[in-house]
Amino acid sequence: KRPPLTGFSIIEMVDEYRGEPETEFVQGLPFNTYLVRQVHAFALQPGQYKVEAAEVSSNVHLIKVDDALNRIPFDEKIVSKSNELDVDVKPLPPDQPENFSGAVGNYEVSMKANLSEIHPGDLVKVVITVKGRGNIPLLIPPIVQWPKEVDTADPVVREEYNKYLSPLEGQKTFEYSFTAPDTGHYLIPAAVFSFFDPSVGKYKISQSDSLDLLVIAGESKSTIGAPEAIPTTTNSNRQMYWFAVVVLAIVSWIAY
Repeated sequence: KRPPLTGFSIIEMVDEYRGEPETEFVQGLPFNTYLVRQVHAFALQPGQYKVEAAEVSSNVHLIKVDDALNRIPFDEKIVSKSNELDVDVKPLPPDQPENFSGAVGNYEVSMKANLSEIHPGDLVKVVITVKGRGNIPLLIPPIVQWPKEVDTADPVVREEYNKYLSPLEGQKTFEYSFTAPDTGHYLIPAAVFSFFDPSVGKYKISQSDSLDLLVIAGESKSTIGAPEAIPTTTNSNRQMYWFAVVVLAIVSWIAY
């Protein structure tokens, strides 16, 4: 019985619990040890939490010897329980930055565009990456003040992390797409990301470099190299010719 972890966001640290034992020696005697569960648990709210005991039920094979020295095998069911766990989740300090969204850990933010030469009508992708250690699955996009000429939709979100490390280490990317407007300079200010660093007990702010997008006159890359439309013409004589060939083949097959 694996205890429920209510109130926590969970990431399993083991790909598959196969039940394969490892040997551990206790007072010189070998014992089989089994990994029941191992997870990253991120508390969603402050407060007092109790993690229930884990339970393992097993059948122990025993042999009883009676007065006549007869060996009588029998099984005995034993339930082993772990201790319960009390977790005290403290609230975050009150002096939160204006754009703080609950990120806990240590992070750096960067921003880049996919094109170096942009023409009106090109599809521009701006990727914002938050990299570091902490509650990566719970991160939301950093604050960006987009120019009024740039119309972006909700970003495409991707996560990459090493679940075998604790604390969780990796990155989360937010990819924004928009069509390049008319020619000119378009400044995208730095992306700002604030987080609480528990190692020092303080809020920190990381910000990327700004992006200066220069849209120059010219043909959009989406239209360069596109094949010219070939006018379609109908040729009734050719169609009738192939129709007659097909009919002749079918009649010949039936006659055969």
